[in-house]
Amino acid sequence: MTWPPLSEFAFVSGRAATAEDVSAGRAVFVLQDTGQPIGEPINIIVPQYALHRDEVSGTQTHCVIIQAEQARGQRLVGACVLSDHSVMAGLFSEFELLGTTPLSTNK
Repeated sequence: MTWPPLSEFAFVSGRAATAEDVSAGRAVFVLQDTGQPIGEPINIIVPQYALHRDEVSGTQTHCVIIQAEQARGQRLVGACVLSDHSVMAGLFSEFELLGTTPLSTNK
């Protein structure tokens, strides 16, 4: 597994994502209620490397976190999957944060 430089990824940090961010590939989702934004950024470093763990299958997916927000007691993450550059969203608890330094292990 080769971890690409974080500079290759568009992201949203320090603010809630907008529909424009999603369209531009900087975010995966917009948290809103009746058209009004309700998301608040989670205080983590974005972007950063991570592993997503599927709680049902146990599958681990290498990814880069490009968005982290919370609203109404839910903490959510948007990420870019490294194997195919698709995007995914999941609960914050499903991600293992790995930091900003590329890893040399096959974790």
